[in-house]
Amino acid sequence: GTLAWMRHTGWICGLGVSGDLGRIAVGNRLGQLVVYDREGSDEVREDNLLKRYEATTATGMSPDGKFLAYSLLEKTPSIYLLNMDTRARRTFSSVFREHGSAVHTLQLSGNGSVLLAASGEGSIDTVYLFSSSGVLKWMEHVPEILDMEISSDGAMSLLGSEDGCIRAYAQTGNLSWTRCMDGAVQSLSFTPQGDLLAAGSREGEIILLSSDGTPVWDCHIDRFPSASVDAVEISGWGNALVAVVNRN
Repeated sequence: GTLAWMRHTGWICGLGVSGDLGRIAVGNRLGQLVVYDREGSDEVREDNLLKRYEATTATGMSPDGKFLAYSLLEKTPSIYLLNMDTRARRTFSSVFREHGSAVHTLQLSGNGSVLLAASGEGSIDTVYLFSSSGVLKWMEHVPEILDMEISSDGAMSLLGSEDGCIRAYAQTGNLSWTRCMDGAVQSLSFTPQGDLLAAGSREGEIILLSSDGTPVWDCHIDRFPSASVDAVEISGWGNALVAVVNRN
């Protein structure tokens, strides 16, 4: 419980963390991105001075810490993918010239070879799966996304929506399975090996599912007047689960 380090970053609008906590990326309201190492030292800083007042809308880091993805609140949104070792940067923008809503969620596969993104501002979002070279593998319109996860190998994408459904997509873009919960799906957590999924809903339901959508365990949290599961996190081996209920 001892505080290791603390940094003042400005209003945090995006956060990305590597699997071993060796790199932590923070994006703020001025569009500035900083990556801190385990000791809290600046490793990378992206100031985006020409876009200074375009806030960070989404940030994601690959579990191995080698790739950082982020997006800004621009008129025509783009996704910026930064190789942390070489500092090489790719920009994905062509697809957003037609679908121009801000990108609000980003997830990277284990080694950063696949990027999952969601954009939208209303009841329907657009989800994209890109390769690390910027090739669009598939695109799908789904009810508003509240959380999403991607397997370590990029073979499965999991979407949690406002309509209370979890949708699992294969890397080809085919819908593999759907599971509905009591209330909106607010949080998802996937084990690194992709064999177990935890999900929490706005109506207090927590479920565990296998990779093919088969129920493993479920429960309902009772609180007065209501219980909302705001976040769930499953351990790497799938033998422990933490849930945040009603923001406390």
